[in-house]
Amino acid sequence: MNGPPRVPAANRRLSPRAALRRQATVVIADQSFTAETCDVSREGIGFIAPRPISPGRRCDITFVLPISGEERPFTATVKVSHSTYLARERFQIGASFIAPAADAAAAIDAFLGTP
Repeated sequence: MNGPPRVPAANRRLSPRAALRRQATVVIADQSFTAETCDVSREGIGFIAPRPISPGRRCDITFVLPISGEERPFTATVKVSHSTYLARERFQIGASFIAPAADAAAAIDAFLGTP
C-alpha cells in the first residue's frame, strides 16, 4: 500500500442545516419546473428535481419558508454544486446561494433560529 491511509472527507457544510419539505419552482433560463426542497442552510439548499442540473449551472428557486407561524415567500439565485440520480425523474440537487439579499439571509436565519 502506497501513501497514507484514506481518511473520509469531512463535512463541508459551514453552517447548520434544517429539513424543509416544500414545493418549489426552479427557473433555468426560460424554462421552469416544480421541485421539492429537502433542506436549507445559510449557505444553500438541497432539493429533488425531475431532471439533472449540471454543476456550475445557475438557476432561481422559489419556495415558502415557515417563520413564526407565517408562510414567507423566498426566492434566491443558486449555483448547483452537485446533481445525483436517485430514481426515474428524481435527482438530488445541492446548490449554494449566490450573494443572497440581506432580507433573504435574515429569512433563512429566522427559519433556522440563528441570530
